[in-house]
Amino acid sequence: MTTQNFQVERYTFSNLTFAGGPYYYPSAAGTILEGYDHLTVRAQLVGGAGNLVTLTVESDTGLGTWAWDETTGMYDWMTNARGAATFVGGPGATTVCRLFACHHQARLWRVKLEVVDDQAPDNSGIIEFRKVKV
Repeated sequence: MTTQNFQVERYTFSNLTFAGGPYYYPSAAGTILEGYDHLTVRAQLVGGAGNLVTLTVESDTGLGTWAWDETTGMYDWMTNARGAATFVGGPGATTVCRLFACHHQARLWRVKLEVVDDQAPDNSGIIEFRKVKV
């Protein structure tokens, strides 16, 4: 495989607040997967003592409706299972996931983060998209 066959996008966040969300990575418009066959979403969520951070993966055909919550259908390499509706970091705990979508039909993908119980915005994390052509 050459470097032309994959692309990696990596984002970090910290101290997200309840009032500012939901937050979208890479943006509300998502990342374009046209021309790529597989997608891996890796995340590390660190919730502070005062809040929870919830991650959901969403996809869209390009119409801008974001009709599909993909999280439950993606394979999680960390747990060897499918079906997690969301991933939650905190309070005071770290959650990691590595989600895989194979031969997807969606054009756009994004991660939605929501902060719950915003007593102190002391959360952080990493989100990474890896797009692969086969």
